[in-house]
Amino acid sequence: MNFLLRFIVAGGSAVIAFGLTQQNPFSFLRVGTELSTPLLLLFVFVIGPAIYSIHRAALHPLILVPMFIALAQKNKLNITWWHWWSLDRDLAVQKEKWRTTSTALLSTYEGWAAQVHFLYCSAFGTSSALGLAYYFNPSANHVKAILTIGLIFFAAALVSDWRVTNWQIKRTLEDNSSLLKLKTTDTVQH
Repeated sequence: MNFLLRFIVAGGSAVIAFGLTQQNPFSFLRVGTELSTPLLLLFVFVIGPAIYSIHRAALHPLILVPMFIALAQKNKLNITWWHWWSLDRDLAVQKEKWRTTSTALLSTYEGWAAQVHFLYCSAFGTSSALGLAYYFNPSANHVKAILTIGLIFFAAALVSDWRVTNWQIKRTLEDNSSLLKLKTTDTVQH
């Protein structure tokens, strides 16, 4: 299921968004007058992983930096803004520990993360499809409706990502507070 959410459904949302913008809807998927299932699957199975790969390689890290900084402040972690990657590393260490010790926590995290990535990839897929459609046809159909749906996906992804990352930080603190050191704001050094 995680694979489907992260790759296939996100590719499908891009194909649907692009298809709906066409003057002759889904004409790029037609062979003669019929929609071609193999052509549809080819587009979905190529576009979905491409969107996910770009998301994981470039877009998600750009989102995580300010999120980590804000969550470090919220959770009173001793992490400065230019060392945000230490939080990323510590959370990755905790995920690996869950792989061997707590399948329940890992399962909860992975299911939630798959939903977050689905939402992000659907938002990026619809926005890239709109950009492509607008590039080829500035009078593309349904742009406002698809843009609204993409923005809803993106907002839901941000909220869910914030919640799952905060949840992961709290579980990591409960499990091993030496990984994420708390700020000592109560003591004043002279």
